[in-house]
Amino acid sequence: TPKEAVCQVFEKVNTGGVSLTVFELLTATFAADNYNLRDDWDNRHKRLKKLSVLGGVENTELLQAITLLATYARRQKAVAEGAKAEQAPGVSCKKKDVLALDLEAYQTWAEPATRGLERAAKFLYSLKLFAPRDLPYGSQLVPLAAILALLGDDADNDNAKGKIARWFWCGVFGELYGG
Repeated sequence: TPKEAVCQVFEKVNTGGVSLTVFELLTATFAADNYNLRDDWDNRHKRLKKLSVLGGVENTELLQAITLLATYARRQKAVAEGAKAEQAPGVSCKKKDVLALDLEAYQTWAEPATRGLERAAKFLYSLKLFAPRDLPYGSQLVPLAAILALLGDDADNDNAKGKIARWFWCGVFGELYGG
C-alpha cells in the first residue's frame, strides 16, 4: 500500500478529532518498516536541547531540515544526470514533501540535519541570540540548519559566515520569514 494511502486511512480513522502532525504520520509510516521514529527523535532532541537557543525545536522542524537536504540532493543528482535546472525537481520542505520522505532518505540525512541544527545554534550564539525567544523568526532555523549542514566546515570561514549573517539579517529585517 502506498504511503499516501496509509496516511490517509490513518487520518480518517483518527477518532480523537485532532489532526495528526506530519511527525505522527511519518512515525506510523516508518513503523511499517520496523523503524521507531519517536525513539530516534527523543535521542536527537536530548542532544539539541542542551543548546539553549534550540530549546524550542520541534520534531517537525528536524523533519523539514531533513527534507530540504534530501530534496536538494535529489535535485543535484538530476542535474548531474543531465536534467536542465528548470526541469530538475525542486528543493522544498512543504508538508507533502515531508510526507514523501522515505526511510532511507531519513536515515541518510537525519544526522547531517541534526549537526546542522547544532551548527546553527553556535552561529546564533555568535549573533548574540541565546534563547528561543531571542529568534526573530524561528522559521529561519530550518533553512539555516540545512545550509550549515551542506556547507559543513566550509561555513566556518569568515567569508561564508559574513554571507550567512547577511542572509539571516536580511530575512529578519525584510520580514521574509514572518508568514
